[in-house]
Amino acid sequence: MLLSIDIGIDPVIFSNWGIEVTWHGLFTALGVIIGVGVATAFARREGYQEDTIYNVALCLVIGGIVGARSLYVIENWGDFKGDLVDVVRVNTGGISIYGALIGGTIGAWLYVIIRKVPNIPRAADIASMGGILGMAVGGSETSSTASTSRATRTCRGALSTRIRAARASSISARTPRRNILRWLTR
Repeated sequence: MLLSIDIGIDPVIFSNWGIEVTWHGLFTALGVIIGVGVATAFARREGYQEDTIYNVALCLVIGGIVGARSLYVIENWGDFKGDLVDVVRVNTGGISIYGALIGGTIGAWLYVIIRKVPNIPRAADIASMGGILGMAVGGSETSSTASTSRATRTCRGALSTRIRAARASSISARTPRRNILRWLTR
């Protein structure tokens, strides 16, 4: 093929007892674990209860899985017309990162609205920090660096937004740098 890159790595790490573990699955799971871990650390610092943190994370992950598969099925409906049982076979492959983002967001928002979690904008801020890092790790197994560099640009964008907000707020130009860094990471 013209314009193709052949990476000589088997996408399957191992296969035992009918269970196949792939690089994509491994890095996706690591991304979820790291993303939830980072968001949990920030949420604890902000005073959110541990049960609330993990319940939101569970709703986000379940919504993300449902959304990822749903959008993939919608985008590739022609492949599923003949056999609707294949729609629920997530283990055969076929997910969409955009569907995961949409479904995960809807799942988390439904939980925080139904349970009346306090300070929803702050909770969304916290979740986005874990989500960006999770996507960077979870997308790092791809053959191109497009998703990783996209997540990195998003992270830089979020940080520069916080810096602009710091400059516009009560922090003066003469405030020591360590105070600004403390404000950015609180």
